[in-house]
Amino acid sequence: MSEGARLLSGNPEGKLPSHGIANFSAIDSGLGGGGPALVSVVGLDRFDNWAALAPRDEKDRRERWLDAFQAALDHDYPGFGAAVSERLFLNARSMHNFLNTPGGAVYGFAPLPFERGIWAGVPRSPKTPIPGVYLASSFAESGGFTGAMKSGADAARMAMNERAHR
Repeated sequence: MSEGARLLSGNPEGKLPSHGIANFSAIDSGLGGGGPALVSVVGLDRFDNWAALAPRDEKDRRERWLDAFQAALDHDYPGFGAAVSERLFLNARSMHNFLNTPGGAVYGFAPLPFERGIWAGVPRSPKTPIPGVYLASSFAESGGFTGAMKSGADAARMAMNERAHR
């Protein structure tokens, strides 16, 4: 994975970095409304891959990577490319510029490693010192989308339990 992040320091030359695909329309949440589906391609990046580029050069490189990923997805999923109506490439520099994250860190912070093994459970909780106030964010769980969703469910469960015991 880390070697793949180095690929983004240049132009695509027939090889893509390791990446994942998240098709957010695959879960019927009832929120879609029948419009376009959100599909995200995610992977590792480094701020240094983009830091020295002039804005126009960065935009051009991002477009070339978008073309490469879209072509690869269309190869693996015929018709994918024709279905794309909008596309956007956010990189580590984007995270740094838009969110002021250190070195383009996706989550905006460098979490401390667990003091005990992960098998003992994540040592964070949606609970706060303020009665009736719970956090529903990646900061209250293990990080990222999954952590945010899980902490939201945990926060709702805690709030309902608190209300039931009043």
